[in-house]
Amino acid sequence: MNSKRELSKLITKIENFEELDSEILKKIFEKEGRAHRIGFTGPPGVGKSTLTDKIASLFVDENKAIGILAVDPTSPFTGGAILGDRIRMEESSKKGVFIRSLGSRGGIGGLSRRTYLSTLSMEAFGMDYIIIETVGVGQVDLEIKFVADTTIVVLTPESGDYIQAMKAGLMEIGDIYVVNKCDRPGAEEIKREIEFVLSFFPNSDWNKKVLLSNGLKGEGIQELKREIINHKNYLEITKKKEQIVKERRKRFLIDFLRDEVWDQIELLLVENGLIEKFLADIEFGKSLDEIRKDFYKFLKKGLNSL
Repeated sequence: MNSKRELSKLITKIENFEELDSEILKKIFEKEGRAHRIGFTGPPGVGKSTLTDKIASLFVDENKAIGILAVDPTSPFTGGAILGDRIRMEESSKKGVFIRSLGSRGGIGGLSRRTYLSTLSMEAFGMDYIIIETVGVGQVDLEIKFVADTTIVVLTPESGDYIQAMKAGLMEIGDIYVVNKCDRPGAEEIKREIEFVLSFFPNSDWNKKVLLSNGLKGEGIQELKREIINHKNYLEITKKKEQIVKERRKRFLIDFLRDEVWDQIELLLVENGLIEKFLADIEFGKSLDEIRKDFYKFLKKGLNSL
């Protein structure tokens, strides 16, 4: 497995929910753990694509094989996606980095429903580092923590009030925090504010740092790369990388089966006209508790017939 064209075809199959041959599935799973996954998340417009581009370029200069997955929002009306992040990754593109845009396609937490399998494919094709850029939807953009090894939360000097609202969200999932566009007023202040917020969370043996950067000017990129390597080494030395891989696989299987079951349930409801029936029952005075019991009775019969 070494052709970028073959990799692209495989990810297309994954993205289109096509069935994968068992041998292919075995091959991509047995390679997991060799590559290091880096996740960039944060609100829209903070410069995630630029930082992704710069970091990827630095690793390429060290003769590392790099793959980038840029997740873009999918329209709930047309199913299409604006796949624009790769356009902003000019430096990486020129250096031959494999860049793939994925539509979120109903995925939650800022990722596509097929992000994990796509990263496995990239790893099987020999990538040393896989960089995942989330949609950028703010406080709920948290799923990256369960796919990446190193999660980087990107904010800007304008993020002041926003940080307070994210205490139970993005401020908990990061391994590294970056205040990008640090040439704007208030960068040092927001850095201190993030450090203050982080001080309220339980300590671990990993010291979370807050860095300043200016992606467009290339400032702070070397420091960010160095911190990524430090975190990578930390995970390997403490054997936490092994635990991350195990938990990631469990979560994938649970999510996969949940999605499959829900798809079947939805199909059964539609084919049997139960949506309309249950709505009519509510209009005639049935309680939601009664609707739930009727649904469970139907579900038990329906799933037994599958």
